Amino acid sequence: MIVSVATGVAMARLEPKTQASATTLSNVISLVYFALYFRRSGEDIFSFAPQLVEVFIRDGATVSYGAAFLRILCLAIPIYSVTFVIIAVFQAVGRSIEPFALSVLHKGSFDILLLFLIRRLFGLQYILWATPVMETVALIAALILLRMLLRGQSRTTIKEVIR
Repeated sequence: MIVSVATGVAMARLEPKTQASATTLSNVISLVYFALYFRRSGEDIFSFAPQLVEVFIRDGATVSYGAAFLRILCLAIPIYSVTFVIIAVFQAVGRSIEPFALSVLHKGSFDILLLFLIRRLFGLQYILWATPVMETVALIAALILLRMLLRGQSRTTIKEVIR
C-alpha cells in the first residue's frame, strides 16, 4: 500500500514511459506483498486447524475430519489471493466481463461440477480438493486474461507514442 501511494505521488513528475515502468514495479511489489500476507494467514490456519475446529465441535473424529478439510482449503488461499488481485485489476480498468467470468469459474458453476466429478471418481472424502483445483484453473485463466489485457494496453501506448 505504501509503495503504491509513494509511486502515485512520484509518478506525477515522470514521463509516460517511466510512469508505466514505475506502475508495473509498484503492482508487482503490491501483488507479492498481498500474496505473502495471505500465504501467512493460510499457514496460521493450517497449523492450528484442529484447535480452530475444536472451537465449534468437541468430538475427536469430527475434529480430525474438520482439521483435514480445513487444511485442504488452506491450500487455495495463496492461489486465490493472486486471482483476487487480478480480478481487482480488471475492475480498476473498467472491465466487467473478465472479473465476472473469473468469479463464475472459481466459485460459480464449474467448481460444483468438479465436486460431483470428484465424488464419483474418488469418493466423498476427496470432494474438498475441488477448491484448490478450481482456484488453480481460475488463476491460470486470470493470468492468460491479464497477459492479453497488458499486451493490448502496450499496443495502444505504442500507437499513441507514434502519433
